[in-house]
Amino acid sequence: MTITRVIIDSFDTDPLQSNIFGVDGAPVEETGIFSEDEVIGGTRTFTHELLSNDFSLPSSSELFIGGIVQVTGLSNGSGVNSEVTLLYDAGGLGLGGVDITLDSALNAFALDIISLDLPVDFTVEIQDLEGDIATGLLGLTGSDLGTQTIDFSDFSNFENVDFTQVDSIEINLSGVDEFDIIFDNFEIVATVASLGNFVFEDFNANGIQDAEDVGIAGVTVELLADTDGDGEIDDVFATTTTDVDGFYIFEDLPPDVEFQVNFIAPVGFESSPFQVGDDPTIDSDGPLSDVVVLSAGEFNDTIDAGFFQTASLGDFVFEDFNANGIQDAEDVGINDVVVELLADTDG
Repeated sequence: MTITRVIIDSFDTDPLQSNIFGVDGAPVEETGIFSEDEVIGGTRTFTHELLSNDFSLPSSSELFIGGIVQVTGLSNGSGVNSEVTLLYDAGGLGLGGVDITLDSALNAFALDIISLDLPVDFTVEIQDLEGDIATGLLGLTGSDLGTQTIDFSDFSNFENVDFTQVDSIEINLSGVDEFDIIFDNFEIVATVASLGNFVFEDFNANGIQDAEDVGIAGVTVELLADTDGDGEIDDVFATTTTDVDGFYIFEDLPPDVEFQVNFIAPVGFESSPFQVGDDPTIDSDGPLSDVVVLSAGEFNDTIDAGFFQTASLGDFVFEDFNANGIQDAEDVGINDVVVELLADTDG
């Protein structure tokens, strides 16, 4: 099974509300340790610090955790600098060398931004068992909503840090002005995608994977893309063949690219009817699929193709001289007779 994500923190915890207050020159810091099943290492340590503001006025900052995280920096003026740090190191004991890489060529840290009103710096710091540290920085603006990612390869000192032997993970959010941010689901995701599934012998040629249908081994499957930039999805991006059970897969694909899958019919087979019914997991998408665009970390396993072996029917129209219904030796064929093949095509 391909692993496509690792949860660092789901923030699915009992609601917690913290309020801290301070004035210029007297920053206030509040720290707490909380245990939760869906936190890597089992604990989250948060440090929430309210720094001085430009007007030396009383100011406050709030941190709310409970399904989502809401950080609010408030003051009577402006220029409030509020900073929140979330540390994952098993309550100071260390993670012991956890492997945070995925079954993918490319990985990234991801944070879901639900709302944000002013610019905030989002920093991730990774420390391995040897004490080497890699730092990733993502500058967020008020328009940066949804899932925001930092590729592992974009971390400073990436090449010297062992992401398979991680001892601590720290995220920090800080703003140079008062800001209000709500975020959720800190995790590691694959930044590549995969596509595939099944080529089957469609015994009754109905375009549906029925119980008696079986996979066809050795079928050539081409993944097409527009690699030459001519606007046509007609270039072979990758090629594979189905395994002994009829399955195929294309892995480590770039997201947000238009692909089509081209199935080469085995000798003596014809393509099944295209996309019959309303269940994409059991229909046939061949010989050439619709355009498919994958998201980062997605595995689309609905692109299947059915093929069936054709049959033939026919023989002889003859003049029955003695009208006995038997082809006697003296009976001869009649040419140019129109023969119709009927079926219940309209159901």
